Amino acid sequence: MKIDFLALSQKSLLGGLGGLGGWGLIAFLGGGSNLGVYASDLVTGGLVGLALGGCCGLWAGLFRDGSARRAGVGAAFGAGIGLVGGMIGLVIGEAIFGLAGGGLAPRALGWGFFGAFVGSSEGLAQRMWQKLIYGAYGGFLGGLIGGSTYEWLFGIVRLLFERTTAQAVGGAIGLVLLGMFIGGFVGLVEDLLREAWLVFTSGKLEGQTRTLDATQHVFRIGRSDLAEICILGDANLAAKHARIVAEGGQFVIEAVEGKVQISRDGKWLSITAEPLRNGDLIQIGSSRAQFYSRSKRR
Repeated sequence: MKIDFLALSQKSLLGGLGGLGGWGLIAFLGGGSNLGVYASDLVTGGLVGLALGGCCGLWAGLFRDGSARRAGVGAAFGAGIGLVGGMIGLVIGEAIFGLAGGGLAPRALGWGFFGAFVGSSEGLAQRMWQKLIYGAYGGFLGGLIGGSTYEWLFGIVRLLFERTTAQAVGGAIGLVLLGMFIGGFVGLVEDLLREAWLVFTSGKLEGQTRTLDATQHVFRIGRSDLAEICILGDANLAAKHARIVAEGGQFVIEAVEGKVQISRDGKWLSITAEPLRNGDLIQIGSSRAQFYSRSKRR
């Protein structure tokens, strides 16, 4: 199992910035404070979700791939899903809060649903259904824990300051923490639950990991930012250099427009198509990556 701590810190940072952005939108637009309870939740949840989802959606393009197009697509998906998810999550939480007669847990549960929608945005953008599930699980846990922290902190600050100051201070700190928890847990759950992945040991992506989702079936590898595994700036890599195909419970690597080598038993073999085994070292262009799988069949 490989936990990508750099990616976790990046996702937490973007989540925190998204939470801060949500607080800024609420402060600027009023957050529906003059509306009824449920209408206010719709507005508040939507604004926080818009900012948080948009920032979290930037991660893959901004930090991982270095692609402005991917960053824009991810931000758009994240913002849209976060907007809807934030509205739904807080309304669900408000309904549970009313049925339960108050309490911290119903509020936190609403933030959990909020986080699940935000966390699923990257998987939806990439059409990777396992990644969507990992994101929803991680987002729910992050929203639950971050939401509990947010509500608890807000209650403490409200005792120390007058109402306006309490809303400003508690809201800002609480939403930053909420975003950090959601961003971090989305990445952590994926690292813990994924069934197959690549760890890049050299080249442009050295130290990074890529999750392989059997439900997606095909992962293109190349210099183009249209490839699922995109390695920009490698002069030794073709635009559509290779691909990994999920077939019958196995992942098969295939050469497409470029040379692919696999190291086994200390020997490098050039291949056209070869089922991957756990621990295989792959040479693609100037990059090397090691394949890992939890399944004994692979």
